[in-house]
Amino acid sequence: MTTSDERRQQQVFKTYVELERQRVLGEMFADAIRRDIDTKHDNTTDERTNR
Repeated sequence: MTTSDERRQQQVFKTYVELERQRVLGEMFADAIRRDIDTKHDNTTDERTNR
């Protein structure tokens, strides 16, 4: 039997773990977007100088 305090503590921990997982995924996604933008920026700069 778990008390209401234990259940609440478990729920808080699950919520923390989920938020931390989302934060890490968000950082990975942001890094991928930055790399993609940097690559596209380099390409468009090259195309403009070739015109």
